[in-house]
Amino acid sequence: MPLGGAAVEFWSGDQRLGRVRPHPDGRTFSLDLTGAVRVEDLSVRVGGRRIDQAPPSVARGGAPAA
Repeated sequence: MPLGGAAVEFWSGDQRLGRVRPHPDGRTFSLDLTGAVRVEDLSVRVGGRRIDQAPPSVARGGAPAA
């Protein structure tokens, strides 16, 4: 996944856990944590957009599907 200059960030809910260290393969990232984190609350963002889930479906006419 080409990321350009945007930083990969791990989040727990609304709290940023930090920026990650990229690995040479360009697809793997590591994050040093100092405490426990609930896996259910984790998300990964690049340039403020989540990349750890599929984007919402878009219905005809350009509006997000309900």
